[in-house]
Amino acid sequence: MWAAYARESGRDSSEDLARWTETRVPFLLQNEFSLVPLEETTRLELLYALQKRDARGQVLRPTQVRKIVKLFTGIPSVALAVGATPGPSDTTCTATQSLIKEVKRDITRGLDAYRGIDETAKPVWDLRALDTPLPARTRTGFRVREGEIDFTPILQPWLREVAMHWARTTSPGSSSLRDRLLACSIAAQALATRRAGSDPAGLGFADMTAVVNEFRVSVRRDGKPRSNDSRARLLKLFTELLEFGRSEGVLDDLSPRFVLHTNEHRIKRDKVDEDNIGKAVPESVVAQLDKHLDLIGVGMTYGSMPTGCIRAMFRTVYVLLRDTGRRPNEIGALGLGCLEYDGGEYQLIWDNTKAGRLRRRLPLDSDTVSAVKEWTSVRERLDLPSRALPFLFPAITDNAATGHLTTGNIGAAIRTWADSIPEIHSEELGPDGTPLPFDRSLIYPYAFRHTFCQRYADAGMSQHVLQDLMDHKSADTTAAYYKVSIKMKREAINTIKSLTTDRFGNPAPMRSNTAYEMRSVAVAFGNCIEPTNVKAGGKACPIRFQCAGCGSYRPDPSYLPAVEEHIRALKADREVAAAAGAAEFVIRNLDDQITAFQGVRENQKEKLASMPDEIRHEVEEASKVLRKLRAGASGAVSLGMPAFGPPEVVA
Repeated sequence: MWAAYARESGRDSSEDLARWTETRVPFLLQNEFSLVPLEETTRLELLYALQKRDARGQVLRPTQVRKIVKLFTGIPSVALAVGATPGPSDTTCTATQSLIKEVKRDITRGLDAYRGIDETAKPVWDLRALDTPLPARTRTGFRVREGEIDFTPILQPWLREVAMHWARTTSPGSSSLRDRLLACSIAAQALATRRAGSDPAGLGFADMTAVVNEFRVSVRRDGKPRSNDSRARLLKLFTELLEFGRSEGVLDDLSPRFVLHTNEHRIKRDKVDEDNIGKAVPESVVAQLDKHLDLIGVGMTYGSMPTGCIRAMFRTVYVLLRDTGRRPNEIGALGLGCLEYDGGEYQLIWDNTKAGRLRRRLPLDSDTVSAVKEWTSVRERLDLPSRALPFLFPAITDNAATGHLTTGNIGAAIRTWADSIPEIHSEELGPDGTPLPFDRSLIYPYAFRHTFCQRYADAGMSQHVLQDLMDHKSADTTAAYYKVSIKMKREAINTIKSLTTDRFGNPAPMRSNTAYEMRSVAVAFGNCIEPTNVKAGGKACPIRFQCAGCGSYRPDPSYLPAVEEHIRALKADREVAAAAGAAEFVIRNLDDQITAFQGVRENQKEKLASMPDEIRHEVEEASKVLRKLRAGASGAVSLGMPAFGPPEVVA
């Protein structure tokens, strides 16, 4: 190009060559860019911002820089520093918009540093511009989204200063800081109406009362009331901040009378609703969702991923939520090799990050395995960033903090899908007998973990197996995932108590619900009416739990799974006894018990088979409720019962 210029002008001096190179953009390869077209100061400022980005180890794409150079060409040299640069609306490229924001941020931060301005001295903090960044809620702690912490809603200077001092000193996580600022904002609203609100030395008991009252009526951003637990937590955060300020010497002027009085300033906790049946999505609603799987992911965008792939990915996510009961973040973080084939069946390899237990295993059924394999075949055709390669559900951008699908993405997909389904009916009937609409706000990713647990509790699975399936350390935690209302419990007992029999299958109905409940705690595979054993909660059986041969034994249809489980355990014991060369009377005793319990089982099955379909269905549903109650009660082992092997489980 220079040779052509020289021939046209007839000049070939070194001075002219230097002048030409300063004003002409060189021929650029695909992986190159030039800052030559920019004004000198603008060029240095942009170069500074790009160097800061490179020092952070972030990706720098030449094509994006070219677009920015084109937008900045002709901008005065001081424009970048004062922020009068082109905005994100000047380009449709999302990545370029993000880079423009970052360039402005880095230049502004550099200018503040030059002027000696501390970011934490401002009333509004740029979280990504802090010298000591606040920890982000990611595995790496790297903040990938812009964010600000605004202290201006705290109207009182003294309260704002202690909040800022707390944030500077403790370097809290951003979510913790936002909660603390929310608490301060609520208190500030109350103090704004008090005469001494801006004078910390003049505050007293009445002012604290006004603050507590403001917390008692606080609402969320959507206008809905907060729970009392949430209000109490926020009030505690506010009072903790005051104590911090006093101990740090920041609130030396704060009146000692401005404190929380336990008796007068208490926010009552929410009452437990015993008729609350838990957070599980009913199986009838799950069946309706399954019929509309073709709508999941429709209209959604996920980076540059094709629409068909987005739909396939979120369809697989839903199937795993529904069939495995794992937490949404555990599903999003599944590894590409999460399927393990062992002993003729597949297992899911997953990480319980909440409890710090890694590489857990969960049996999978064939349909779930097929769904994962189908998505894997789709995923193989995608061009993915390097950070996403280890994950089954990849992040689509190279600067994603985790490299995999986030709970936010999953939640948005499930909510959008649920809202797009034309009709979702609840199990409740209206006055005209037609089903009422189901509350779609109850359909969210974590609810399927409750659904999973509820499903197996309804099937009569014992609690120790449920606890293992949910990977809980505490049985109490498992019990919170499935519930039975008082009304359901009462109706179930009313249905079943008249169906109890003696060991020969003759009717022996219970007279009252209380009698049924008392006698049901004695043994794991049927009621017991032996007074001493009932009074001792099952710990004083005179014949060592050989129930099928006892006149006090009162089984009913709800115990069928437990009876079958006990038969399997007795058969296993018989095989062990035979192999060990046990005496003939031991073998004979086990054979007799097996025969007797088989008779109990057949009697109950015959009774069910003889019932009309409608009544049989009612009995089966009542049996599920009672088995669920027993699973949530103390286990059989704690009642002095022998430990039986768990039933076969297909998760």
